Amino acid sequence: VKTAMTRAGVFDEVDFLIRTHGTGHNAQRARAGIGNCCMLIESTLYEFNGKPAHGSRAWQGRDALDAARLFFTAVDMLREQSEPTFRFMGTITRVGSAPNVVNDSVEVDHWIRNADRSGLEAIKKKQEQVDTIARGAAMATFTEVKIRHYGSDTNGIESGWLQALAWNYTKEYGDASALSDELAEPIGWDESGIGAVNVPGVQVRAAVAGVPDVPGHSYENAAITISPEGHKGLVQLSKIGAAVGLRLLTEPDLRKKVNEEHAAWQRYGLQQGLLTPDLVRKKTGTN
Repeated sequence: VKTAMTRAGVFDEVDFLIRTHGTGHNAQRARAGIGNCCMLIESTLYEFNGKPAHGSRAWQGRDALDAARLFFTAVDMLREQSEPTFRFMGTITRVGSAPNVVNDSVEVDHWIRNADRSGLEAIKKKQEQVDTIARGAAMATFTEVKIRHYGSDTNGIESGWLQALAWNYTKEYGDASALSDELAEPIGWDESGIGAVNVPGVQVRAAVAGVPDVPGHSYENAAITISPEGHKGLVQLSKIGAAVGLRLLTEPDLRKKVNEEHAAWQRYGLQQGLLTPDLVRKKTGTN
């Protein structure tokens, strides 16, 4: 969603962005640089369309589910010929509900992830291979496939100035026992990458003692948000974010330093192939 918003120009007049996201049981400061939190990602919908028929006369139909099954089998075969940094993830998001009817339409949501932050070109080539697999699965089952690339999560820029500023306030307002001195890898202010390429920003983190270490995106994790520890974290995040925003509003020299650093990381990323020119938008806002 944030990728689409960025490409649509939603953030073009935004000077700085302060955000938060669910974090673990302790807070860390990220090092400055170019990277991402969740690997490089290419997201695609494959809609296989066949011909419906009753199961007792299946030869009259063309089963879209057969195409989806063949697609997943062939992607599994691709794993052996893919670098260890690649991950393939997919699910069927729409399928028929009756076992005695040949499926006329099946939708597959498939992600390719690459843990190598320098692998932008490699993941694009891998996407072409998976698209070819989808077309081959459709041909082999006499069905058709529609391919829609709906998302690309890329590298983002992590601001050293903003991380240092937010970390000072995290130490001031957070619990000392929930802080880690170990520097985390740069992720940019957002997992979609492209937003952080274009807008200097920072992800603020709460430091709340006693928060259990549970899996992210889980029911247990959601329950923490309405617990006393979750409410305490919300207060911390509000204070940290407000303090960072106030400093940016009142200190022109700080704004200048943040923007200069951001521009330098943009240039470096383009030179090193960690960013591509199509990710950089011309901003219309003023700082």
